[in-house]
This record gives sequence, structure tokens and C-alpha cells, in this order.
Amino acid sequence: MTHYQKIATMAFRVIGSFLLVVGILAALIGLISSIFFFREIGLLLAVFYSMPLTVFGIGLLSLSKLLGKLVCFDFDRFRDA
Repeated sequence: MTHYQKIATMAFRVIGSFLLVVGILAALIGLISSIFFFREIGLLLAVFYSMPLTVFGIGLLSLSKLLGKLVCFDFDRFRDA
């Protein structure tokens, strides 16, 4: 992997981790609010809104190396030509 691919991979991992944490926190906030206010609709909405963030975050984390190679092809090879 080139330096650019490593930087792109790290960026995808940071963004994926952030989305995963936000998704989990949204689900936890919905769980806590449904416990204190005794409403199941809060939990359902929190899970409904946090599920895409969690799935997208896991997807970015697992595909980060492939996406890093796809986004940054070998720039150094074309510099000498």
C-alpha cells in the first residue's frame, strides 16, 4: 500500500468509527429515555434512526482497506512517466 492509500484507509476507519459510536449512543439515549418516560415509541424511533448509522459505520470499518485502495490508485507510479 502506498502512503496515500494508508491515509485514505485511516480516514475511512475514523469516519466509520464515528458513525458507529453515534449510532450506538443514539440507541442508548433512546433506551434510557424509554426507561425513564415509560414510552416504547422512543426506543423504537431511536433504534430506527440509529440502525443505518451503525450499519454504515460497520460497513466503512470492514471495507476501509478496499475503499482506500479504490480511491487512491498508485500516484507514485505515474509521477515518473
